[in-house]
Amino acid sequence: MLKGICDLAVKDRLIANAPTDELALPRREGRRLHRYLTVEQLLAVADEAGRARIQSTDRKALVLVLGLCGLRRGEMCGLKVEDVDYGRHRIHVRRNITRIGSEWSEISPKSHEMRDVPMPGVVGEALLPVLAGKGPSDWVFRDHLGRPPRNQSAAGGEVESHVVRQRVQEGRREASATA
Repeated sequence: MLKGICDLAVKDRLIANAPTDELALPRREGRRLHRYLTVEQLLAVADEAGRARIQSTDRKALVLVLGLCGLRRGEMCGLKVEDVDYGRHRIHVRRNITRIGSEWSEISPKSHEMRDVPMPGVVGEALLPVLAGKGPSDWVFRDHLGRPPRNQSAAGGEVESHVVRQRVQEGRREASATA
């Protein structure tokens, strides 16, 4: 960041040379390894979300869409019924819903990258009851008040956090054992 500021000052002829030009920056070491749930663990979390008191069917489908299709949370919130293509087994990612202040805003996906992602059969099956009775322009996922799911409810607010933690810890142990 400092280098950028100094380079801009040179460009604007505020200083002759950037004092950062001669600096050797240290290399970043040990990037953190991301660990993911196994498919079996993800399915167990989805089943647990499906036991929620409110919108259990939606929550199970939501966990599966996020976990198996690789959508970001805002992209999941931006899904409309017309984006689910059963004929091609694809989900069309066309929009992102994000909260700016107290308002929800529809924007393009990250990097403005509209894309199609594969929809595994288990996701399609979980979405069928969620989509039943909705029109093409209806949102796929909304909370019981009609709003996009909030961060804390994205994995199903009724899912006990210790169950999710346990699944993640099991995944870490398995990954460590195979490394």
